[in-house]
Amino acid sequence: MSMLASLSITNILNQWAEVGIFSYVLPFVLIFAVVYAVLIKSQVLGDKNAINMLVALALALLSLQFDVLPTFIANSIPKFGIGLIVLLIFLILAGLGKEKDEENFFKGAIFYIGIGLAIFVVFWAVTTQGYFGNYFSGFGFYGNWGFWLRENFWTTVAIIGVVAMVIAFARKDASTTDAAAKPKTT
Repeated sequence: MSMLASLSITNILNQWAEVGIFSYVLPFVLIFAVVYAVLIKSQVLGDKNAINMLVALALALLSLQFDVLPTFIANSIPKFGIGLIVLLIFLILAGLGKEKDEENFFKGAIFYIGIGLAIFVVFWAVTTQGYFGNYFSGFGFYGNWGFWLRENFWTTVAIIGVVAMVIAFARKDASTTDAAAKPKTT
């Protein structure tokens, strides 16, 4: 029974964390894959796969040198997951009242909300832990900016909501005007 208990998912994940799978191996694979894909797609260095692979390998190894990337990934990925869950909840709730005519508005609103959540999650990840030294310390949630945001959070949310609605309705009116201006062909 003790052997079966030692094979639990929690124990396996803890062992992987201890040997550095999450801190070094996965960030290395992620950076390598992204850099290699960009180099292949853009063909900045030509179509030589060996050169592209060496550059991607070097950049992936260099990115792990001072523990900044593993720390940033460990801090931002859970917050990214929270942002995705908030977006999923919004999609479910917004989908309840969706009309057939509102398809373009719905897609635009979701896009802008997703961009807003992405910016918020990245800002939150960069500023809360001070991983980048004192560069962002005044913007952290424990600095002056954080105090202001805590005091004016709902006002900020309301202003952003009003601006998003104005943009969405302006886009909807522009698409309606463009559709009305086009001559109908039969």
